[in-house]
Amino acid sequence: MEKQGYGFVPDDCWELIFQKLKEDDERDLDSISLVSKQFLAISNWVKHSLNVDAETPLHLLPNLLRRFRQIKSLVIDIDVVKDIDGLVGQIAWSGVLNSKP
Repeated sequence: MEKQGYGFVPDDCWELIFQKLKEDDERDLDSISLVSKQFLAISNWVKHSLNVDAETPLHLLPNLLRRFRQIKSLVIDIDVVKDIDGLVGQIAWSGVLNSKP
């Protein structure tokens, strides 16, 4: 068990803080996740949606879906994503559809 000294903040408290930051601007989680492994894990946990647009490298989509296990919605810009069949294949390949909550 980790030593809990002065200044220790439990993960569930950090999670509440991160959720509030995410409400203001989800991009804030990107910077916070660089601070430590603990913050990376918590910021991954509070992310609930993923946007697929021109900036998203589709070959990395399976890795993103495995990293962000709490994703509840996937927003796809179909004007940008020309190969929708390939995108659906990438989602199926990720294996997240077969995982249990």
